[in-house]
Amino acid sequence: MNSSYINSFPFEIGSSDKVPTDAISAVSFSVEGKGQLAWLNHEVKNVDGKHQSNNVSKATIKNRMGIFLGEFLNNIENAPKIYRVTIVLSVVILFISFTIIAIASAMVAGANFGRASKVDNVVDDNLIPSSPLTEFQGLSPTNSPTFRFNSGQNFIVTSPPSLSSSYSPSFNPTISPSSSPFSIPSLSPNTLNSSSPTVARTSLPSQYPSHVIIQPTLPPTTVTTSINKEEGIGLMFYVMGDSPLNEDDAIIMEQQIYELPDDGTFLMHVGGINNAEQDGCMSQSFQRTKNILENSPLPVFIVPGENDWNKCPNPGNAMDTWLSLFQNFESKWNHGLQVERSSMKPIFFAFVQSKVLVLGIHFIGPPIINDEEWKELVLDNVLWVVRKVQRYKDEIESIAVLGHANPNPDVHSAFTDSISKACKSWQIPMLYVHSGDTGYYEKRGAEVTNFDCEFMTDVQINIGRDAPPLRISVKNNSNNPFILDRRLST
Repeated sequence: MNSSYINSFPFEIGSSDKVPTDAISAVSFSVEGKGQLAWLNHEVKNVDGKHQSNNVSKATIKNRMGIFLGEFLNNIENAPKIYRVTIVLSVVILFISFTIIAIASAMVAGANFGRASKVDNVVDDNLIPSSPLTEFQGLSPTNSPTFRFNSGQNFIVTSPPSLSSSYSPSFNPTISPSSSPFSIPSLSPNTLNSSSPTVARTSLPSQYPSHVIIQPTLPPTTVTTSINKEEGIGLMFYVMGDSPLNEDDAIIMEQQIYELPDDGTFLMHVGGINNAEQDGCMSQSFQRTKNILENSPLPVFIVPGENDWNKCPNPGNAMDTWLSLFQNFESKWNHGLQVERSSMKPIFFAFVQSKVLVLGIHFIGPPIINDEEWKELVLDNVLWVVRKVQRYKDEIESIAVLGHANPNPDVHSAFTDSISKACKSWQIPMLYVHSGDTGYYEKRGAEVTNFDCEFMTDVQINIGRDAPPLRISVKNNSNNPFILDRRLST
């Protein structure tokens, strides 16, 4: 190897070192550390001991490396046979070693992947998510689910998702329904109701019935009807009142509602659902009556009595409670009646059915809290009756007025006098039904003492605990259109 080659390669040689002259010795010399690669802009010392500046470019370095490689291969060809054999064996051994390492690495990776794909609810210490969480979500999901979380994180381990539908429903319902029903019913029904129904109904029914227990219908009533709906009877309804005044009355009333026939058009409650002196008109007593009446097979109309309002310790609160529970109470049933109500006095109602004008009024007894308000209320009752009769008198053949109080001449004379005069003018059969604490009575025409009109029928019903709801049938085009049935067992 000539000195020009040595000078062209960036060695820095100590003065005590001897530079080899052949290629093999030069390689060994550099490997043994006797020669060190000098970087650009360093000085090199040639064999003659002269210094020269070495400031070369990268291209020059590449050229010199090519020259070095070419001369290195030439020297190998010229080297003794034993050197050539040694170099070839070294290369072969290195190649075999790298091949073995690559195969072993591939086998280990394949074993780990196979083990991970077969894991079923097994915790593998090597398969844990990164910590902390990455800042952005990936564009595609991971190849397999995480099998456990890092220690210290209290999460439920999830298993890989199933590839096919299960043969039994999940134990707990989903939080929200599926967007569309499954085309095939499940093999067994879910044991729990979902929190909300599915958006659309399934195309096929479930294979088995639901586990929800359906309560059987109540047994038939034991009370027989005393009259059938005869030909010519256009309207039939029931009236009750003054109940429940206590818990014992509530039990009786529940049975009465349970046994109420469904042959009528409606049930009228004329008020008196509290005992103001004993229960103080608590909201629970109002709610108790509401719960019972909601079980009626007939739509229920109701008006308040004095024990539901002006006898209460706090009349304002009592009326607010009553209105919140019973205003438009009949709308809970699908009855088809065209009901009118006063916009200013929503307790008043009116409708025409089978040529009978039915009127509900807010007619109560003392005490009188305010004289002016009392007079105004009495006048409102008169106006409601007169105006509705005037409006429908050409369409009707009878009138039924339903209120709470038995008229008292001392406080109700303005009402009874006005209605008596109007009744004589209309000459239409008229019925007034109310409650009272003196027992049942019915008076017709000249027998009536509260009104002065031969067309009037005055009926006072029993207190709720003493008799079932009174049945009233209206048979128009007769001298006595109002048929009363107390339905007392014999």
